[in-house]
Amino acid sequence: MNALLSAIVSVFLLLLNVLTVSWAKVGYENWVDLTHPLSTKTPVHPAVYTPLIVNPEKSKAGTAWPSLPVVDGIYIAFRYLEFYEHTGTHIDAPSHFQENGRNEDDLTWDELTGPLVVVHLQDTVGDNENFEVTRDHLEEFESKHGSLDEKSFIVFNTGWRRFYWTDPDRYVSKAPYLGPTAVDWIVENQDKVLGVGFESLCPECHEDAP
Repeated sequence: MNALLSAIVSVFLLLLNVLTVSWAKVGYENWVDLTHPLSTKTPVHPAVYTPLIVNPEKSKAGTAWPSLPVVDGIYIAFRYLEFYEHTGTHIDAPSHFQENGRNEDDLTWDELTGPLVVVHLQDTVGDNENFEVTRDHLEEFESKHGSLDEKSFIVFNTGWRRFYWTDPDRYVSKAPYLGPTAVDWIVENQDKVLGVGFESLCPECHEDAP
């Protein structure tokens, strides 16, 4: 038992050292958490996915673990979750839409980090459903704030996140989207990653949603 605890402590200290070095490198004090808590009420696209569920039959709690003598007699509890990998806050790897595309673990640190620009459109979008983000919005942003670095991540803050928990059907099926002119502008001017905080890039993609 002492050997096991010693090994666990050693691994923990090693991970702590790695994380400390990584955080210092990227300046973790400036990070902003954009994630939503994961729960059984997390919105998903109903035409494709089913919501997260907690399987009570496979969830366990207790002190009897005869198959694991090293922990037998120690209270342990865990829940068995079932959900699609595209549930909640996540990154879509190229393999999500390309048969032979790269997976998440193939993406490099440099691809996932860099300068970030937030285009605030909350007041413009308002409560308008299926709002189209256009080239004009990007050009207006540049006219006020200067040219965007071509390697910047661009995140559109549409304010639609307020429906995430309160009206998940509306959040999924009536979300703002990037229009063709906005997509063209991004392709012409950027060479990095585009982050979007809504379900899809086209109103037609919402057709099967309630």
